[in-house]
Amino acid sequence: MSHLWRIFLTLLFIVPSSAAQETHSHSTPEKLGKVSFPISCTPAVREQFNRGVALLHSFAYTAAENAFQGVGELDPRCAMAHWGMAMAYFYQLWDPPIVPATISTAQKEIQRAQQIGAGSERERQFINALGLIYQDAATVGASSLPSINAA
Repeated sequence: MSHLWRIFLTLLFIVPSSAAQETHSHSTPEKLGKVSFPISCTPAVREQFNRGVALLHSFAYTAAENAFQGVGELDPRCAMAHWGMAMAYFYQLWDPPIVPATISTAQKEIQRAQQIGAGSERERQFINALGLIYQDAATVGASSLPSINAA
């Protein structure tokens, strides 16, 4: 009987954590670190953009996407807002890092960023790098993406 009890307890703790990783929907942390991510967008959106980046780093992807959408609404010429929205679909620490159902949406955001045009060479490089990740994501598969844990 104790063997079954151990199996039950193990499943009790494993199943919820697996489900959380699949959805990638984490609540917004009460406190975020300070981020300074220079962008060429209007000064009025820079604080909200930095918050979006902080949310990405805190794995609060839905909240990050909402922050970047707000940036795009306030500054329609901010290509980096669309880069941020596409970043909100890239879960580099999870397997898979890109959920197949989100590839098309992320690709459209990158295309929109490229159409708007980056305000600096640095921004262009960020947009193009993320574009490369999503470029063949539907056919290449997540296992072909570089891992940050690879040595």
